[in-house]
Amino acid sequence: MYYYTTYAGLSIMAVGTLFAISKLAGAFFSLFFGELSDKFGQTRLGKKFGRRRFWLLAIIPVHTILFPLVWLPGMGVAYYYFIYILYNCVLRVPQIIIPTLTTEMTTDSTVRAKIEGMKQAVGAIATTALSALPGIMFLYFGKDLAAFTWTMIICDVLACVALFLQYKWSFERPAEELHFTPGRSAWQEMKLMFRDLGSTLRVRAFRQLLAMFVAQISERTISGYVNTYFIIFVMLMSPTVVAGANSVAYLLGLLFLSFFLWYTIKTDGATSFRLGAWVTLLVFAAFAWLALVRPPHAEIWLIGLTIVLNFGKTGIANASFYLMSFIPDVDEMVTRERREALFSGVFNFVDTVIQASIMFTLGLVLSATGFQQGVDVQPESTVTSIIAIYTCVPFCFGLWGIIISKRFKLNRENHLIVLQEIARLKNGGDRSAVDPQTRATVELLTGLPYEQCWQEPAAATEHHVAAAAAR
Repeated sequence: MYYYTTYAGLSIMAVGTLFAISKLAGAFFSLFFGELSDKFGQTRLGKKFGRRRFWLLAIIPVHTILFPLVWLPGMGVAYYYFIYILYNCVLRVPQIIIPTLTTEMTTDSTVRAKIEGMKQAVGAIATTALSALPGIMFLYFGKDLAAFTWTMIICDVLACVALFLQYKWSFERPAEELHFTPGRSAWQEMKLMFRDLGSTLRVRAFRQLLAMFVAQISERTISGYVNTYFIIFVMLMSPTVVAGANSVAYLLGLLFLSFFLWYTIKTDGATSFRLGAWVTLLVFAAFAWLALVRPPHAEIWLIGLTIVLNFGKTGIANASFYLMSFIPDVDEMVTRERREALFSGVFNFVDTVIQASIMFTLGLVLSATGFQQGVDVQPESTVTSIIAIYTCVPFCFGLWGIIISKRFKLNRENHLIVLQEIARLKNGGDRSAVDPQTRATVELLTGLPYEQCWQEPAAATEHHVAAAAAR
């Protein structure tokens, strides 16, 4: 934001609008690109390079050219809107592709847990290291355009290297295992995008996980957005306390992640999700006590609670990403298709829209309570609202996630049953020969009668449309 207001000549309002519009554009692009990637296996390029990893290579020259254009000074409002929105869409490509590779590379739930844990660990290390880069550049160049230029060059090179290494070190499901509707081209399949988006909600396990995902996004976004306001205007502490608490929490983040990686493998994703959620509920209740009682040594209490809160959030996030890797397998039992990117795009879309909606709503709520910019003390109505928003609202979302996770039955054992049934059907097994336990498990996870599973996508869609019309 500092760059665009100082060197690009944009107003604060223009920059805020630019960020909001570009995020929403990227969210909608996620849905389109997820569908495109799933169908890309039908094309010549997809058959030769892979429907996932091809895009990791293709995005390298695009990113190399486009990223520097984002940082050209003095180019005018229209230019920055066009380039930044385009760049935000391009940025979604690896965000959609990389999560799909977990399910592409293995069906083993333990290995998937390790992959997801390592991805989070590497991401945390990279984020911490890159967050220090602008400060180093400012120390060396001062607040000069050269600081931004060198930051841009280093980030661009590192991003391209990371994409290439991801391409080299990953692999995909063999092309012969993919199923597409006979007689349809990739473009014809793309035109059925909205049908496919709607069909994802037919799967019960996906609906439940999506609700859990919404709960954790909402809890994380609200607490993250209001945290600084709570510390400064409710606890009347210095902003340095915020930085100190977050720094300690980040340093312990890898330790927390290691614990939850072990705990998820030891139990299952839903249990790990609940442990993290229960911890956050206790912390938000403690924050409410801290705001109302204001005990001695409140700074120590605050730092300690922030560390524990980060522990809980780590567990929720780790479990959510781990459980997402199971959904395409259950979906394949219904559609016979591998649609990892479609689900990845949906989660990416929901994440962006929920965050944008919450931040917009919180801004309206704080304004309505009389929030004043640039003052050290807020009105009593604003302070009360901040306490309620920071403690009660995340508490309710966390409790909602726990309740839903109790009904979520996609565990390691049931997942293995689904994989075995898919393998049996792919090898020519008769659907009528399914054993009772497998039938019950498939119906529990999909939310559909067994007879409506493992159909051609067109036949499945026609069946559900007719059933809806009959109702």
